[in-house]
Amino acid sequence: MRIALIGFYGHGNPGDDRILYCIRRLLQKHEVIPINGFAGMRSQRELVNSCDHVFFGGGGVVQRGTGVHAPLFQDLRPPFACLGISVEAVHDDNADLLKVLHEKSSFILTRDERSAMAFGLNNKVVVGPDLTFLFPYRVPDHAASCSDICGLNLLPWGFWPFEYKGGADKFMRRLTRKFPRVEAMYPFPKWSPARAVEAVRKEFKTVLPLPFYWESGQPSDGDQLRRFFSRVEDEYSSEAFSGCGAIVAMRLHAAIFACQMGIPFVSLDYQPKNREFCRSIGYESYCVSLFRPAELKQAIGKLKANYAGVRQQLLAARDECHARIHNLINRLLAPMVN
Repeated sequence: MRIALIGFYGHGNPGDDRILYCIRRLLQKHEVIPINGFAGMRSQRELVNSCDHVFFGGGGVVQRGTGVHAPLFQDLRPPFACLGISVEAVHDDNADLLKVLHEKSSFILTRDERSAMAFGLNNKVVVGPDLTFLFPYRVPDHAASCSDICGLNLLPWGFWPFEYKGGADKFMRRLTRKFPRVEAMYPFPKWSPARAVEAVRKEFKTVLPLPFYWESGQPSDGDQLRRFFSRVEDEYSSEAFSGCGAIVAMRLHAAIFACQMGIPFVSLDYQPKNREFCRSIGYESYCVSLFRPAELKQAIGKLKANYAGVRQQLLAARDECHARIHNLINRLLAPMVN
């Protein structure tokens, strides 16, 4: 059986690439053909329509401005479903995509409650853990003994609190490119990566920079981290990640991978999906706002004071998410996975 998998794979994002690995491993009896997002749907339209099934996902594939791509899905001929997706925002400019996904899908598996609500209450929508919990990372043997080594992940992000790719966000990006001094004059609470780095360095003996995205020609985590560290690797290393005793991170999959490895973490809440994940595993008190810097210091202190208990909580969540996503996938994809 040939299965087209539409997602943003091969762009230097280890979260998306781990999702692809898990889906391929799950469906190893079949030919899984990755399609590179909306552009791939256009350029490989006949290939997609020649497949036996088409899946959209996983990951944060529904963003602001994606409604223009709705006709691509309207024309699909094979059976279609959404697999492990999240909806980054709901707006008029992506309403057409949400509508066609709902109409065409045999089921919609989202990875958080907020995304499910974007499709309304109906029998098509199911909420489950991130697809990487299908085959979670191994728990490192030494994780309980290196709590004074903290991995830090930061990504390029605006200092303002506006919705990503929304009108205010786009305006601020244009304004700061033309007038860089705007940040110094900005009178409201703002995100300061320098302040976050300082807070982490004060709490841990060793801080390791952990880049999580490095697509060529795009601003990367490495670019951001090199502002504060003299040596930063060019790409994600699971070995470096698993060697940490704690993680402070912006990227969602940095938090997810930390959970899978049983490494206590603090998530920097740059997007709603971070808080949704932490809430789903009973970990919301360790998800902190970018705009209230005192929360980071408090969360790190709480993590260090309760390190063993936090680690056990994460390992229990790992096992529960692993079992739950397997049960859901077996039910939704029974003819394929059995």
